[in-house]
Amino acid sequence: MEEHSLDEKIEVVYEKSKDGYDIVKLSIENKSRYLGSKYNAENDINKIIEDIGELEDFATVLVIGLGTGEYIKRLKDKMNSTMKLLVVEPNKEIFETYAKSEKYSELQEFYKDTDGNVDCLNGQNINIFCFEKGRTINIEESIQKNAFYQFKIINHPGYTTIFPKEVLEITGLIRDGIRSAIFNKNTAVKFSKAWFESTVRNLRYLCNETSINRYKNIHENIPAVIVSAGPSLDKNIKELKKAKGKFIIICGGRTLRPLVENGIIPDYMSIIDNSEQSNALVSDLLEKYDIPLIHSEIISHKVLELHKGKRIFYSHSGFINKIAKEETENISIGGSVAHSCTRFAIHCGCNPIIFIGQDLAYTNEKVHADNAKFIQEKFADAEKFEKVAGDMDKYVKDVFGGLVRTSQSLDYFRLVLEDILEYYKEFKYINATEGGAHIKGTEVRTLKETIEEYYDRQEIEVPSFGQVADILDLDIVKKVLDDSLSYLEKVSSKMNKALELNEKLKTINRFKTAEVDSTLKKLDKIDEFIMERNDKVVFVDYLLADTVHRAINDSKFLLNGKETYKEKIDKIYNHGKLLYKGINDQVKYAIPIIKDELDKLNN
Repeated sequence: MEEHSLDEKIEVVYEKSKDGYDIVKLSIENKSRYLGSKYNAENDINKIIEDIGELEDFATVLVIGLGTGEYIKRLKDKMNSTMKLLVVEPNKEIFETYAKSEKYSELQEFYKDTDGNVDCLNGQNINIFCFEKGRTINIEESIQKNAFYQFKIINHPGYTTIFPKEVLEITGLIRDGIRSAIFNKNTAVKFSKAWFESTVRNLRYLCNETSINRYKNIHENIPAVIVSAGPSLDKNIKELKKAKGKFIIICGGRTLRPLVENGIIPDYMSIIDNSEQSNALVSDLLEKYDIPLIHSEIISHKVLELHKGKRIFYSHSGFINKIAKEETENISIGGSVAHSCTRFAIHCGCNPIIFIGQDLAYTNEKVHADNAKFIQEKFADAEKFEKVAGDMDKYVKDVFGGLVRTSQSLDYFRLVLEDILEYYKEFKYINATEGGAHIKGTEVRTLKETIEEYYDRQEIEVPSFGQVADILDLDIVKKVLDDSLSYLEKVSSKMNKALELNEKLKTINRFKTAEVDSTLKKLDKIDEFIMERNDKVVFVDYLLADTVHRAINDSKFLLNGKETYKEKIDKIYNHGKLLYKGINDQVKYAIPIIKDELDKLNN
């Protein structure tokens, strides 16, 4: 079959199939093609429904290909109010034809993107997206939001034949979106308490910090080197000394030690990790060197206690922007400090951007460069290759054209980095790692020849604004913490009541009675309170992420409508016991932290 590109102009008309359904007829270079059967369109609809199979509560169905949307009504009849339908249409003309049709009238609203083009149609529990390269943020967000329950992917008949490349790209986007959602959720769950405490403890520091906004294009067209801790850093770190003063050098916490040991003081340092291990990498260096620190509100408060130099703030969540003097740029993406360093270099206008130590792989069966390992034995032992490597590792193309071993997480970091480079493709990127995985969008060169090419320039100056206080006011911080304390005390009261009502379900008659119904209605009201977001205390979400995630996503608590009444009550009781006790325990942990911080601010 002949393939067709998104770039081709395609004329779209609706015709009736022999069995009375609307079908899509495409006119491509004076040739007619049909999406699906023009004789028996009902078979195509039945095939979509059959391929979807049985659906669980909260399931998401993603269909690649809109066609005329004839299958949507049939699919809606199969879905309940907890389920979600996502449709991704590869062709703009097909999408726009549907958007102008009477079939769209069932969908109650639509929105326009910043260019004024309709790119998504929204209805109740339905999103229909138009796929365009470089404009996939709405699709990605919707996939990530719905990736934690049953997730089924179906191809509309005819699309894999007529638009095979686009279907493949969309499939890859879905795969990466689901992987990103799982990675981000696992990270949020893992660090839920640490992120909460750090946000509470760090608010007072933000009253004396400089916004990243002030650094927009401040180093325009000055080369930047992003220093990462991959195994190949040992090869060329000494070469980097020649770049000092001519290039902007940006590092993460792990590479600070090898840099200073080689007589190289970076211009900027970024720390994103909130773990004890991350603190151990830099704790003895932060007071010795006056290096501007790029960070968000979830950085470990222990780092800010030790760091005495200038600090540059960006927001990790929308919470800070709601209470800040001005909205700050968010450069946090992907989970790796290399991503935030790269985004910072782009924000500053640096060009070209050069990567070293960016192996994103186990080059020579090593996890990190020898000079970037922990000095503390208790942490170093856990990072040995034989303990880190696993059965899920894979081999990817390396910078020399061969293969190199990598992990699922490192490969995810590579894909995110490639997305960043593709999005900001007006910049030049050079991979001077001299080893590791190939990074699409980069030119592979040695660090030595890269420095030689860009060395012939004036000495650069890193501008200083002093420590401009343009993030938060102290009075606002106190009010936010006061509001948070009041909110959590209210949560605690409601959780105690919920636990009491939940236990009541065990003791009252399990057969349907007015008392059971009354108790369930009261619990429903409390559940609604839990799911409501209080915009002024959004950072509390960090704290509750683990408990709510486990309770909501545990399939043994999902009601499928096939339970006996007694089985339904048992599920509700066990779900409530996990949810209400878990939230109450977290709240008991949080309240003393907020009280302690308020005491410090008020005394």
